[in-house]
Amino acid sequence: MLAEAEYDLCSTDDALPTTCYVRAEAAADRARAADPKSIHALLYKGMAQVAALKRAKVTDAKRWTAARGWFLAANKIDTEGPQPLIAFYDSYAAAGVPATNNAQAALLYAYALAPYDGALRMRAGAVYLRQGKRADARIAIVPVAYSVDGESGASRAQKALKALDAGDTKAALAQLEQDDTTADEGASKKKG
Repeated sequence: MLAEAEYDLCSTDDALPTTCYVRAEAAADRARAADPKSIHALLYKGMAQVAALKRAKVTDAKRWTAARGWFLAANKIDTEGPQPLIAFYDSYAAAGVPATNNAQAALLYAYALAPYDGALRMRAGAVYLRQGKRADARIAIVPVAYSVDGESGASRAQKALKALDAGDTKAALAQLEQDDTTADEGASKKKG
């Protein structure tokens, strides 16, 4: 919980010094010492490292690979947990580099594990579109577009479907990649 609190504190204000990421990582290390198989400790260790690397604009591929290693370790402990897979995929965007095929496969597997997550469905739809799989993208986003739960992405999903139906993959992708993660991120964390 302390690792999460420190991480969240640092993530809410870019003006804060990155020492809160160091504190988050230290708290995650203490949690790992108490329970070496703690998925949350591994996740927050990796998330703190990724966030610190991003904020410092680090481009050293070895450091990014090392940070991603925490997500892979978490995935080895719980192969059916979507959050390590999502964090692994997200680390590529944080690094400012395209997601590898492996990272894309990780996100799509997370989607298969957590199809109830509307935000994850939208992201999977975007990955499918980038891979040229329009039919799979449509399958991913239709439930979001017609969600009775008032998903925050419903309007974007409907616009993406309309663009797909018109044959405009680029416009559909633009709708799916719009950033409204502040509304949808909580759903991924809560359900993941």
